[in-house]
Amino acid sequence: MRKIVRECSPPPVQYTKPVFVMPPGACDSHSHVTPTTTWNLVEDASYEPCPTPPIESRRMRSALGFQRGVIVQASAFGQDNSGIFEALRDNPDSLRGVIVSDEGISDNELEQLHTLGVRGMRFITSGLGGTVGTASMVALGPRIAQLGWHVEVLPAAAQWPALLPVLRNMPCEVVVDHLGYLPVELGDTDPSLRALCELVSDHGAYVKLIGYRLSEKLGSPALARRAQNLFRLAPDRMVWGTDWPHVGLAASVDAGVLLNDFSSWFDNDMDVLERILAANPAKLYRFQA
Repeated sequence: MRKIVRECSPPPVQYTKPVFVMPPGACDSHSHVTPTTTWNLVEDASYEPCPTPPIESRRMRSALGFQRGVIVQASAFGQDNSGIFEALRDNPDSLRGVIVSDEGISDNELEQLHTLGVRGMRFITSGLGGTVGTASMVALGPRIAQLGWHVEVLPAAAQWPALLPVLRNMPCEVVVDHLGYLPVELGDTDPSLRALCELVSDHGAYVKLIGYRLSEKLGSPALARRAQNLFRLAPDRMVWGTDWPHVGLAASVDAGVLLNDFSSWFDNDMDVLERILAANPAKLYRFQA
């Protein structure tokens, strides 16, 4: 696992180009932004992000050939989703948002956010500061299910067995961050990995096949096998994102290198890449054809 550091490095100025032809409608299903102007971090923020406003996010997607994107609330901003709202207002047709909120949000606010392009809520139980936990997720589940939204979860590895019953009873779709945030060294019989696989195979969960935080080295055969196994379980429910601008890491990360590493897991098979990068996110995030 890569260590989270307080001070983050900015993203690179240039990005490595994809080694394959990006499919039409390709979607970066997981990235973050900071507001263009004033912003504040929550008191217990685990890191200090560099300024990465929506215009820089758009430049990254353009450089890699993504026509669509999903902006996910970074934990350091807590429930201040202003950066996401700014991004969605600038690109209403090509972007979707995943916010952080507790059950205090009103139904009228939820309706307004749906019109803006929000399609999910994120719940991190792994210990990062500025997050909303399981109780709020359970309370909000029925309300956001009425809008067709999903919950996006990021548990700590040890939490999976206890969290599984909660997630399989959610009345809305469930999306799992970062390959379940399970260390790459875990064996196939590990209870946490088995819980993730059960959630996918038996309860219809989606998984974001973002693995670079789980291993110090790209090209990890174990990481590739895990992604391949999950794809075999549910090929129509796997998506991928850059995780740009890679908050909490000391060294700058090239999103193009991550994209090419991901494609190598599937031998650059264009049918597989089209499904993960275009067809599946179009269905999950309700993009118009």
